[in-house]
Amino acid sequence: MLVEQGLATVRYPQSFGRIIGRHEEQINTAEIETIEQLLDYLWETYGEAVGFLLDEQGSLKSTARILINDSPVVNALDQRIRQQDVITILPSNPKVYFEAYGCSASLADAEMTVGQLLMDGFELAKSPEEADVNIIVTCTVKSATANHMISRIGRLSSTNLPLVVAGCMPKTEMTTIKKINPQASMLGPNSIEKSVEVVRSTIAGKKLVINSDSQRPKLQLPKFRINPLVEILEIASGCLSACSFCPRLNSTPSIICERLTGAGDEGLPVFFKS
Repeated sequence: MLVEQGLATVRYPQSFGRIIGRHEEQINTAEIETIEQLLDYLWETYGEAVGFLLDEQGSLKSTARILINDSPVVNALDQRIRQQDVITILPSNPKVYFEAYGCSASLADAEMTVGQLLMDGFELAKSPEEADVNIIVTCTVKSATANHMISRIGRLSSTNLPLVVAGCMPKTEMTTIKKINPQASMLGPNSIEKSVEVVRSTIAGKKLVINSDSQRPKLQLPKFRINPLVEILEIASGCLSACSFCPRLNSTPSIICERLTGAGDEGLPVFFKS
């Protein structure tokens, strides 16, 4: 993007951008020299619409996040704004929309991904258009399913909102994902403990791809039950590693027993094993 001399660019969250009719604007650094002056400008210009960022007195909320050139602002009020800076204002409670497909193991991954995000302050959106970021947890076991994943990634990409592609597809079809949406972040099936890091980076406009195997058992992660009456327990990830299509292989018996006991104590009537 071309930025004129003496101007800086301010990028807004998707949900806020929909309210004011634009997702970024340029400011004159001779008139708005600091973050404090930028906040005053936002309050005077947009009023209650900046409630995600400022409180009723126009002061910066403690949960607000502001980046300058992808680096977090340390002293928000005193930080100077220079020409050609790019200021990214992140929502205090970003809205996330997610879709999950495939086997029960894939659904369990989606539950743990969303569980981490909710614990970090995210909120669930009812549709892709309402979200600040979209997530699709994919499956590629069958050709028909893989083709549906391609269609859904294309549909979510058409919203022009930040997108994270998770699940098996980032490990088996990374090139395909890049062709559909070169800006999409990716999160492999054994990397889901990095969900918050990947999603927040994506919201900030920085693509992140993590496909490495985590050292922490996934069953220790917080989760959000897609079906509140069903506990999905992944007793083994993969099998004998003989299937070329499957990128999963792991098992943690002791943690499985702990989760099974905990779910039983909650009175859940149904368990899925995968």
